[in-house]
Amino acid sequence: MKSMKSSRKVASGFTLVEVMVAMGLMAGVILGSMSYFYMGSSAQFDARVNEFVLNELETILEQRRSMPYKSLETYQSIGLPQVEAHGETFNRKFYATERTGELGTERYKELTATVNWIDADGQQHEMEMGCILSPRGYD
Repeated sequence: MKSMKSSRKVASGFTLVEVMVAMGLMAGVILGSMSYFYMGSSAQFDARVNEFVLNELETILEQRRSMPYKSLETYQSIGLPQVEAHGETFNRKFYATERTGELGTERYKELTATVNWIDADGQQHEMEMGCILSPRGYD
């Protein structure tokens, strides 16, 4: 009898299924890493906005602290002009509140600056900063 030799040729390379699985894994890795880039840029934008707001708060308080003590009348609220930056509108307010110390004889003013804004997602934010101003050494 004749020996039957296999007529199959040895195939080299990858099957279609292996290629499709590899492409699916690569797509998952690429899409996953792209979301990190988006989150990173979003966090960087939020940090820039927060830095801007903190600078605004410090500026408002520094301007008020440089005024003579007696000219800082006690107000319920002073609305300051709106500021636009980073594609958002910021509302600014200033409060000066007269306070009495623990002994009842010291008087001082508590200065408070507030900035609020609505971000692109419609979420409202507010930051507040304050300081205490004593009449000693001031006009």
